[in-house]
Amino acid sequence: GDVPPGAVRGDGGRDCPPVYPIKGNEQSMLYPTTASRSYSRTIPEYCFTTTSAAEAAGYSPAHD
Repeated sequence: GDVPPGAVRGDGGRDCPPVYPIKGNEQSMLYPTTASRSYSRTIPEYCFTTTSAAEAAGYSPAHD
């Protein structure tokens, strides 16, 4: 599928590139930020440049 604007596809690991710090979880359609408790354990399908880019792709903030 297409990669959303402002994003790169995750590589199957827990880390995102420094320029793409927002993790997008495709199953839940939530994104944790570096301040979220779930950030370190989230394996992202997409990594976004900003929260705005994640929201434009249909993701909502993780509330943790």
